[in-house]
Amino acid sequence: MNGAKIYEQARAAYAQGNPQEALLLFQRAAAAGHTHALCWMARIYFRGGGIQQNCRMAELLLQQAAAAGDPAARRLLRYMSWKRRQKR
Repeated sequence: MNGAKIYEQARAAYAQGNPQEALLLFQRAAAAGHTHALCWMARIYFRGGGIQQNCRMAELLLQQAAAAGDPAARRLLRYMSWKRRQKR
């Protein structure tokens, strides 16, 4: 199965309230070359809904997606950086 189809299954699982299954499917989609799946994995880790929150993992995944050219990852990294500066 190609990355786009797995990605769509992952989005459906997330929409149905199953973040654990979505995370596994997003991992498979990312392994198949779907870089935006990394952004969704980061969102799940950042929000922590249904799994243990891990902001560092979210940032690492976004960095990987941004390096692959995903514009959404770049925006989210800028937002995280801005939020970090606001806390100081």
